[in-house]
Amino acid sequence: MSVSDSERAEFLIGATANLTHELRNVLAIVKETAGLVDDIMASGQSNSLNHDKLRTLVGRIESQTDRGAELASVLQQLTHACEDPDLPMDLSQIAMHVTVMCNRSAKKKRQSIRVRSPDGEVHVAGDQLIVYMAIHTAVTCCLELLPESAVLDLHIGPPLDRVPMDMLGSVEGVAVPIDPTQELTGNKLNKIVAGVGASLEVEKDKHRLRIVFPVTSIG
Repeated sequence: MSVSDSERAEFLIGATANLTHELRNVLAIVKETAGLVDDIMASGQSNSLNHDKLRTLVGRIESQTDRGAELASVLQQLTHACEDPDLPMDLSQIAMHVTVMCNRSAKKKRQSIRVRSPDGEVHVAGDQLIVYMAIHTAVTCCLELLPESAVLDLHIGPPLDRVPMDMLGSVEGVAVPIDPTQELTGNKLNKIVAGVGASLEVEKDKHRLRIVFPVTSIG
């Protein structure tokens, strides 16, 4: 069964709402920080303590500006994927975008997501928005199943005609079992993965979830 237009729209609406919420947070922090800078400048005092405060505040603005640019880039790529489903997109880049999309929910449990990928670009087959959906659904499931302070590693293997993306959870370096196929979302995940001609695999010890994508080109 293919992914319906309504399912695509539901994913896109949810992802856009989450990213725009994060962008509003970024703008609020920048505005607040700029106000603190203005207060220090208006005081007319010139001393080393205020200079240090200014450097700290400017650094905060710079980091939030980078964060805002990152969020805007993901929004732009999602729009491109929606407008042109056959647009070639690098699998590693999509994985990084998904980590940005899931960062807010991961922080609630003090979790982190890491991506490791091979050199060069790997373009996978199928509707690129559904590729986003597949990885996002899998990552979301894994984060929900993993305990607090866990690390979710996304390892993109060497590409041939197909490329594996492994998802492994750990806490302080100790592997934690994850098996979203047993959850209510399991059928949904299988359907989305199949929608781009990929396959879903779970190791017997449930320490590794793998999505294997078909490859169109290797850069």
